[in-house]
Amino acid sequence: MNDIGIIGLGTLGNALARGLHRALPELEIFATTRGSSDLPSFVTACASNSELVRSTQTVLLCVKPHQARAVLEEIAPALGAEHQVISACAAVSLDVLAQALPNAELIVRVMPNIACEFNEGITGVAFGPNWDGPAGEGVLRLFSTLGEAIAIEERHFDAVTAIAGCGPAYVCVITEALSDAGVKAGLPREVARMMAVQMLLGSTVLIRNLGEHPAAIRDRVATPGGCTIDALTQLEEGRFRATLIAAVSTAAAKSAALSAGALTRERPAAHVPPRPVQRDAPAAQTIGEDVDFVAAINQHDGQLPV
Repeated sequence: MNDIGIIGLGTLGNALARGLHRALPELEIFATTRGSSDLPSFVTACASNSELVRSTQTVLLCVKPHQARAVLEEIAPALGAEHQVISACAAVSLDVLAQALPNAELIVRVMPNIACEFNEGITGVAFGPNWDGPAGEGVLRLFSTLGEAIAIEERHFDAVTAIAGCGPAYVCVITEALSDAGVKAGLPREVARMMAVQMLLGSTVLIRNLGEHPAAIRDRVATPGGCTIDALTQLEEGRFRATLIAAVSTAAAKSAALSAGALTRERPAAHVPPRPVQRDAPAAQTIGEDVDFVAAINQHDGQLPV
């Protein structure tokens, strides 16, 4: 692959462009965006989405769900059998993409996250019915340069969105809370932030490299009668794990709801937050890969909005 065109250089599109340039500096990147003045210097601006499609054979869609219909209608006539279309549009299914873009050679759906900017992202990849082995492997290799890429069935994409796509926001909230806790305990603000960030980074590397269950590593830290077990007890009393599970469930349900109206031109209705978690609510269910997220939310109607 010598070039790629990115339609929509917002938060995610910009992160992908920067990560690709860092990993593959020889890759020519075309893009369209509402504000051309915000384009990085290594990106070539196109006047229209149709012009972008004519400039490259690999098109990466990074627009909002409510913008998808207009974009698909615009680029469909310009697509030919030589084009590969990779969609990072949340909630727009492979079936919808295939119907809207019948001339494309290969259609792939991906869900990356903004950590791809520094090549530490995670991307779920789902292939359409016209999947071609070598071309598909090329897409996986491309997104592997941005971190990790995992081929997964599209039916799991609401969960992928809720964990991989939304996950950096959860981690930022946790980081902020830990930083504030350090300040409360007397640390200077910058020292508290640095310690929180490096602790989270080191802990995730430890979990990844050891390959053990997180609970086993937790037990190494939580010595009998020590500080850690008292802190973990406080987290359990505050329903920390249950709240995280409920938050992911809420995000997955919102992704499913967006899918139902992905090609409307209007913005989706504002999300009405459910009522807060109640202390006496039943323990949250662990969400497995075959659990219906909407059903899970109905069973546990006390969640925090994402």
